[in-house]
Amino acid sequence: MYCIYTDKEVPEAEGNLDHVIPLSLGGDNKFTIWADLKFNSTVGSEVDGAIANDPLVMFPRAAADARGHSGTEPVPKFKKSTFGGQPAQVSFEKEAVKIWDAKSKSYLPQDKIEGQQVESQFKLDKTSAMRFVAKVALGGAYFMYGDVIRKAMDCDELRRLISLDPETYNPEDFKNSKIKISDRFHPDVQTNNTVKMNKALTIFQRRTTLICVTFHGWLEFHVGVLGMFMGSLAVPTDTTDLPNDMELNDLGRVLLLGPGEFKQMSYRQLAVDYHRATTGTEPPMPPAP
Repeated sequence: MYCIYTDKEVPEAEGNLDHVIPLSLGGDNKFTIWADLKFNSTVGSEVDGAIANDPLVMFPRAAADARGHSGTEPVPKFKKSTFGGQPAQVSFEKEAVKIWDAKSKSYLPQDKIEGQQVESQFKLDKTSAMRFVAKVALGGAYFMYGDVIRKAMDCDELRRLISLDPETYNPEDFKNSKIKISDRFHPDVQTNNTVKMNKALTIFQRRTTLICVTFHGWLEFHVGVLGMFMGSLAVPTDTTDLPNDMELNDLGRVLLLGPGEFKQMSYRQLAVDYHRATTGTEPPMPPAP
């Protein structure tokens, strides 16, 4: 069976089903494709796992109770913290904030921490979000459009982005890339009206969302995880032979995921739903021909 990530035929013994977006990030068992086992293991750890444990993503994960295969409850934790000048770990449990005191090796009583100040440090890896958005775009495009996407879209450039080494990453390496990418911290998220609009569309339902917008010569992808925008990218694509039915592909296609839910709709329908939800009115419709 074919693996879009590696561009190879992968025997059954050497592959498995990949959750394009893992369950721990609001994915669904219906949103899977065949993948090389080694690729799935590596990217699952380096990319999907990094996003699942991202300090900013952990809070929407906890709110949605988005659990992975292990079934472990997601609890935001800041391991590099200090409380009262002493090393500590802060956990945002459902019932209360808990502080683990490294010196006494025990949780501090609630009456000792209420109203007190705690300081925490965390590090965000910029490359993990870029790699994640590229992986979701490549796997999602193959899921939606099938084999036609193999030649229609610049898949190799997405593969190069997915496989970049965070330790040696240099933006200059992608200076001549035809892919246009805006991760969650890119200035375009605040200044570019198109990116701002699609960011709003990925987060307003507080669900995990993949938006694929069709343009002449391009596919544009926008990815949100449990109501948090992760990034956008545009990929050179010959869209001539892509499906254009009005029910699912009117202006583009959208996948809305749970946890535990899976729905496909057109981009136009998502925009209409957004207008209704944010204004309480019906959107203006074009005049009848």
